Formats: sequence, C-alpha cells, structure tokens
Amino acid sequence: MVWYSLAMQDLFDNFEKQAVRVETLPSYKVEGGYRHYLDFLEGKPARGDAQWCSDLKKWTGEGKKIKRIRVISGNLTPYEKFEFYCYHENFAAGEEIYVVSREKYDELVAAKTAGDFWLFDNAIVCKMSYSESGEYLGFSTSEDADYVQQHMQLFSELEDNVAFGYRQVVKQINNSETVISFDKGKNEIR
Repeated sequence: MVWYSLAMQDLFDNFEKQAVRVETLPSYKVEGGYRHYLDFLEGKPARGDAQWCSDLKKWTGEGKKIKRIRVISGNLTPYEKFEFYCYHENFAAGEEIYVVSREKYDELVAAKTAGDFWLFDNAIVCKMSYSESGEYLGFSTSEDADYVQQHMQLFSELEDNVAFGYRQVVKQINNSETVISFDKGKNEIR
C-alpha cells in the first residue's frame, strides 16, 4: 500500500506541474513503509515504497516536478538513516530531495505554517497531521490564497537555506552514529 491515503489520491492524480513536500518529524509510523523500517532495524537492506517510486517515474516522465525538503537535526535518528538509504530510489525515479537543519527550519517557520505539508501546483496546501510518535492522523486541504502563499513562501525560504542535497548525506551514512554539522557557512558530515 502506498504511504498516502486513498483520499489524497485525487491530489496526486490531478496536479499538473509540481508537488512539493516539507517533511519535519524525526520518525514516522506510516502504514506500509513502517514495515520496511522495522526490517531495516533488524539488519535487512533498506527498501523504499515501490508503488511510490513507480508513481514518481510516471509523474516525472510527464514533465512534472516532485521536490522534498527533509528537516533534520545534527544526529540522525535511526528512521532518518533509513529514509536516506531509501532516497536513492526516489531520486532515481525523479524526486528532488534536499536537507535543511531543524535550527534553520525553526528560525523560519511561523506556528501557522509549521509541520508537514504538500503543496500542489502552488494552489492547494495539504497539511499532514501526525501523533507525537509519528502515526498518521489525516490531512486537511486549503485553497485559501493567503494560506497557500504562506506555504509557498516557506518552501521558497527553505529552498534558499538548503544545507545539503540528499546525495551528500547518503555518501556518509552507515550504521554508526552520523553527525551532521550545520555551523554557519561550514556544513559538514562527520
């Protein structure tokens, strides 16, 4: 099963040019993909969502853009490591993935735009709701021009403050502790 709900399927089926995502939690317990994460913790190879990658290939093959900004802290959680191991599949299917520090995110975000969201064609905001432990609770959508503009601006500001592309992080991740430094002007991975 795809990580997104069937109710969201219309948003993905009908966007025309671009879908962008801001992903903020240190861990998610989303149906389908969570089983792959538990397998990863048991030492099995990381694998992503095959249906999502198939959809990505279809959309990007149609000339549509899919972008993700992943917010992380300096010490990657086991879930974040799992995600970065899987991102190569997303990237190969056409998704653009960028990393922003949690500190920079917190500095830029207002309470009303905080949290995970999708923005479709700069016209529809799909706010994602999760429990404190990362369980998916649902979503709400808005086409309110001011609300959409806030999210467009936030995504743009986050893009302007990208610390790493996913490839730079993936090259450094292994099963030991990975520390990512977001020092001013000197981003590095140790």
